[in-house]
Amino acid sequence: MRAYVQAIETKQEMDNDVSHKEYAFDSSIENAYCWPTKASAESELADMDSGIRIKETRRVCSDARVEQRAENGFVISCEVPS
Repeated sequence: MRAYVQAIETKQEMDNDVSHKEYAFDSSIENAYCWPTKASAESELADMDSGIRIKETRRVCSDARVEQRAENGFVISCEVPS
């Protein structure tokens, strides 16, 4: 099953100035967060950790990639193991 980045939240560590991003995923491309250009989606994908983990299932995803939506814009998806 493909999972699509739905939301991105930047979290600040309490004890230092380090921040990190947390990603929420959805199984629907229609609900996915949409980047305006392929380059901006590719840049975000490059910034993501190599081991993308779905928080709710604790499964590590594979085959992360940028896809073009039918309407407009670009999304990030990954394959979630069953």
